[in-house]
Amino acid sequence: MKKDCNITIKYDDKDLLNTINFSGDLSDINNYLTKKKRTDRKNFYDSFYKTFALNETEFLKLLKSLKKDKENDLKKLKKEKNFYKHEKKNIYYNYLIMIKDYQRLHRNITGNHSFTVSSQFLAPLSKAPLDDIDAFDNISEYRMFLSDYIAGTLQEDDTKFDYLSKKIKSIKYSRIKDFIALALSNFIAPRNTNFDKINNLAISIATDENIKREIKENYQIFSLLKPGSPSPDFSYTDINGKNVSLSDLRGNYVYIDVWATWCGPCKGQIPYLKKLVKKFKDKPIKFVSISVDRKKNYIAWKDFVKNHGMTWYQ
Repeated sequence: MKKDCNITIKYDDKDLLNTINFSGDLSDINNYLTKKKRTDRKNFYDSFYKTFALNETEFLKLLKSLKKDKENDLKKLKKEKNFYKHEKKNIYYNYLIMIKDYQRLHRNITGNHSFTVSSQFLAPLSKAPLDDIDAFDNISEYRMFLSDYIAGTLQEDDTKFDYLSKKIKSIKYSRIKDFIALALSNFIAPRNTNFDKINNLAISIATDENIKREIKENYQIFSLLKPGSPSPDFSYTDINGKNVSLSDLRGNYVYIDVWATWCGPCKGQIPYLKKLVKKFKDKPIKFVSISVDRKKNYIAWKDFVKNHGMTWYQ
């Protein structure tokens, strides 16, 4: 939308996404974005499990087909030069995010945790620029790609540290370096064998003193969670309004599940978690599910827990 636009929107409020239509100023752009939203919802939300359960060949075929269709639709908007330039990049970086996420999501959905994609499948990632300042300033998908590709790769594959650290250090824009430094600090788990090295890398590339300070503070907190370290104590109010601390469960193994009612993969794991709870009901292990739902979803969370028979600590 732009100031002083004359635009008409028609839709059926019972089926907004599938019926909304724009006419008037900028209608071509808005109808394009709506069609793209429908396509993404159909393939990556409504059919999330089906899509990421596809084998590598089938998934890549689908991904390329969707990318081509979007690019063909976008060609009709070449006259909108600025939008066209940025949207073309947006499609490209979204495509790369899906390539990056496929292995992790396929493993989770199929249960085949030894599944590994081919090097050819991942090849497009290594060709993507890490210093596209225009994309960084204008395209959220690019910033998401940087975070997902760099922090995600270092989290999942500690053999890539030397390769990626060289690429990161060669970036010439301080804004991008600071963004990556913070992403590394926020998303690398203490169990990573390169945890200290990655923290040092984040400190070395950060140019903003406030970001450096935040990275150091994160490191002090996350270091408490290194494998083999005593767990820091914490307390939460449970679903019955009772305050429960980790120390209350001392003497037991504690299985902690962090989830949310809006998280599809989280909810997909609940039936398996219920089986674990049943299997180990007579063993010295306590199961604790911690929801990250917002306060406004409190009632929906309580109803979900009750309706799904989640009888362990909530």
